[in-house]
Amino acid sequence: MSVSVIIAAFNAEACIARAIESLRQQASPPLEVIVADDASTDSTRDVVRRLQKAWPAIKMIELEDNGGPSRARNRAIEAAVGDWIAILDADDFYKPPRLERLEKLGEATGADIIADNLVLFDDAADAEGRLGFRVEWSIREISLVEFLANAIPEATEFNYGILKPLIRRGFLTKSGLRYDEQIRYGEDVQLYAEMLFNKASMWLSSEAMYVYSTRVGEISGVDNKHSRSAPRFDLIAEANELLLRKYDSRCDAAIRQVIKRRGARLRAVHLANIARTHRKSGNLAKYALSVLLHPGLLQLLLLRTGKRAQAMARRRLARSVVHA
Repeated sequence: MSVSVIIAAFNAEACIARAIESLRQQASPPLEVIVADDASTDSTRDVVRRLQKAWPAIKMIELEDNGGPSRARNRAIEAAVGDWIAILDADDFYKPPRLERLEKLGEATGADIIADNLVLFDDAADAEGRLGFRVEWSIREISLVEFLANAIPEATEFNYGILKPLIRRGFLTKSGLRYDEQIRYGEDVQLYAEMLFNKASMWLSSEAMYVYSTRVGEISGVDNKHSRSAPRFDLIAEANELLLRKYDSRCDAAIRQVIKRRGARLRAVHLANIARTHRKSGNLAKYALSVLLHPGLLQLLLLRTGKRAQAMARRRLARSVVHA
């Protein structure tokens, strides 16, 4: 069996070499690495060309205009020839045993989607932090309802929406499913959910082998300089509603309930982000009005305050360990 790793890249000159080097260091390196450059305006393409000279497995698709990660990944999928499609974001990287272990797990379980836990990485501090989730099980099959119930931002311990799995290429070929190119935010969740609606088998390992660069470092408290866009949770909510319309005939009561609950939470997170913008800009009147108009917002804002306090405590602890 073979693996094609696909990387959608946009202005990733400062981090893409790290991502690709982690693939060269795999215990079982991929058959190919396909970088779909989404019309970068920096030297990303020059970096990839330089790396190609040392490793012929690297291929690059040079898109003429910026179309977003969904389109870039679709072009890479169309070019891939491996049995498995492995997703890697340009600012993330893999632990050395990842591809070998996940490929074996995928074959042993007959999975169409095989994913693993994440190590949260603070890019500013150049340090690994906590695991994405801690559970007692080592591997389990994930149903559509369980996946969607755990793909709700700020509502569960870990958001399954940021998983970066290996996907069986044969399933994509047979089903004809691809990333929805109209969706620029939350496109991963949409594809995985559509695959599950179409009877894909999804398995999740608790072993953490994907190193995920968080938007804000939990150790440093500094924004990740490699992040290229802020999530639009209102648009993710619209995509969530599209699932309900598209697969209405396949939705039982449990699926409808979780999709609606996820949509409500996504819109609440969007409103909370707007309220936070008002507070940070000093417009306390608009901030107060947002809370008054949306009573459930206060609970979310208080929850965020608690999480920020926990994150600050973790940062202080991490710094004390470093200086000890």
